[in-house]
Amino acid sequence: MLIIIPALASSTNDLASMLGFALLKATVVLGALLLFGQRLMRPWFHLVARQKSSELFMLNVLLITLDWPISPSWPACRWHWARLWQAS
Repeated sequence: MLIIIPALASSTNDLASMLGFALLKATVVLGALLLFGQRLMRPWFHLVARQKSSELFMLNVLLITLDWPISPSWPACRWHWARLWQAS
């Protein structure tokens, strides 16, 4: 849905091609997540599960699901805090 919103907001007359391109991008992103995400996360979760701690497992699930969407904005946050620190 987030990939389609910019296509719907555009003022171009070629809405069909914009929606088609948005669908192609969504397919590529979903495919990459399914292909690489499983290969990266499975060994990590097996390692955590071997510890036999439900709290540790839940912490890792929450860390991955809540932290990864935020992580691309970390450089901007660090830059902002550095500017605020220098200003004071």
